[in-house]
Amino acid sequence: MDQAVEQTNEEREESPDWHDIGDEPKQPKNNILHYGHSHFWSVDGEVEDQSLWCELPDIIMEQIFSYLNISQRYNASMVCKRWNSAFYLPYVWHVFHFDDHTLTRRRFNYYSGWQHTLDHLRAQLCLGTVGRFFQHLVFTPMANFYNMYEFMNMISFYAEQQDSESCPVRGISRNIKALKYVFPCKYLSGDEEEATQEHPLYGTGGKLLDAVKRLMGNLRNLRSLELTDLMLDNSEASTLLDDVCCECCQTLRILSISNLTKRQCTLLHVGAFINLQILVIGPQNLGEDAIEMLSHTPLKHLHITQTTLTPSTAKSLSPKCWQAVARRSPNLQVHLSLETKSEKALLWQEKAPVNSICVNSPLCKVSFSFLSVRT
Repeated sequence: MDQAVEQTNEEREESPDWHDIGDEPKQPKNNILHYGHSHFWSVDGEVEDQSLWCELPDIIMEQIFSYLNISQRYNASMVCKRWNSAFYLPYVWHVFHFDDHTLTRRRFNYYSGWQHTLDHLRAQLCLGTVGRFFQHLVFTPMANFYNMYEFMNMISFYAEQQDSESCPVRGISRNIKALKYVFPCKYLSGDEEEATQEHPLYGTGGKLLDAVKRLMGNLRNLRSLELTDLMLDNSEASTLLDDVCCECCQTLRILSISNLTKRQCTLLHVGAFINLQILVIGPQNLGEDAIEMLSHTPLKHLHITQTTLTPSTAKSLSPKCWQAVARRSPNLQVHLSLETKSEKALLWQEKAPVNSICVNSPLCKVSFSFLSVRT
């Protein structure tokens, strides 16, 4: 019995699986590439000099890592210690994209099968480690609204608890300068191009809209805000930007609210940002009262955009209104754009200081006679 135990111990000691981490590395197998020391690599047992990728300066490493998603960044950080340190550089996390697979784990649902659900522990560790480096927060169109709702509330909760000593995540909202939120309303309708005609068009609302408003209210240093395809009711849109006007009336420089409502609804909030430079808005949300308020701001570029989702009830402003705007704001430039695959006419703003026209449609044409008559 004792001899059998001694023999088993000897076999374990001779096995390479029992070597300590600090011991010499194992001999690589033939025809397989193995990474050893951070400055060398071995092929077929021969050690040769490695390329100088690990000696790149921080500014280049930041640029390389910024093009990768989170999982790719993690895999790259496992190459060597130098790349692992680059994983935590500030510019790497300058822009944070959140989608269906960000900070999630697979979970089986009896009705829907396997799904990717938000891992709250992993999300907390991410926000606590690199969350203070976020400057641009982007929510891409996704099908899992629960993950988006939970992640928005996590950021809002940590932003509201910044003054608490027990807060595990600090500085998460102070450095965020830009927020982009695109709602997938066209995907939910079942047909991207016929959503406004035959299929019902779904917009955001309810608890998800409350999470968006809560998040915007906690980002007090916003310089750029982009809300696309929310397709709200008029009652919901009238209070959407209340907190943003209170917190960012002086800091906001770029505002994009394309397809914010389903029907005609003038938004006066756009005139409350006294330092606004660029405004992108649909014709259904631009009225004479709003354009008069904008004429008293240093606004330089006004983009009036039309898409497939633009309601047919949208109307142009009166020439008298545009003439008054041109007198009060001589540096204002108006840009008209139309992007659709269906037949739709471009809403021309007569007497407006139009600087450019962009039409992206196979069925719509703009002739020179059309421009000469109206300029």
